[in-house]
Amino acid sequence: MFPIIIYWLVFFSISIGIFYAIKCYLERNKNDFEKRLDSYIPKPPLPLEREAYLEKRKRFVRRVFRVLIGFFAVIPLLFIALCTNFNFSSFWQGNGEGSYIFLSFLGDSILASIPFLGISFYWVYFVANRTTRAQEMLLAEMSEEDFQYFNLIRGRLYTPLFVVSRGKLYLFKASHIIEIPIEMIRDIRIIYTWRRLRKIMAGVLIDHPPKKTKFPIRMDYYPYLTKLIDRYHPKPRYETL
Repeated sequence: MFPIIIYWLVFFSISIGIFYAIKCYLERNKNDFEKRLDSYIPKPPLPLEREAYLEKRKRFVRRVFRVLIGFFAVIPLLFIALCTNFNFSSFWQGNGEGSYIFLSFLGDSILASIPFLGISFYWVYFVANRTTRAQEMLLAEMSEEDFQYFNLIRGRLYTPLFVVSRGKLYLFKASHIIEIPIEMIRDIRIIYTWRRLRKIMAGVLIDHPPKKTKFPIRMDYYPYLTKLIDRYHPKPRYETL
């Protein structure tokens, strides 16, 4: 019994350490835009169309989190199902031993999955809330023409990959939101990868001295990206598809 307690103490200590390392990385390792976002105070209501979009996004994010919570809740059961080849009756042997093994295995599975599911949920929650807040700030700042392009890019989605507002390009990545003054962009190159013996577009490399930024993007979004940049700065060199 004592070795088991030591095992779980070590396991959860490591998990807590990983959680705080990720939390510190997300909350402290911020660029200038993310620091400005922290100090942003919402102003009076946005124009009606922009406010309606923002409310729809918030409802969409809440629905996604409800689905994620339900999915995370059944992962331990799915794990057991895979281990038993979906034959739960193999745990029940009629003498009580099977039920003890089943409950013990279920308890260990739940305990082992809690830290990793919690860390994953926190990461998604942090990024989703930060993205919503960033969109609210940018919607308040952008011109009407920028907003029309914003609607064109996102289509029916509530998570546009990039936004242009007042001459700056904003890239929404998993760990950061990157702000790039469009006039600083010198070159955009396509990054390719191979999948099933096919060469496909994996993203772009944006050269904006003194930095270069890699950004994953699908091929059908690339023309929108170059068109938006051309509105403010038609000089960058683009690699054609």
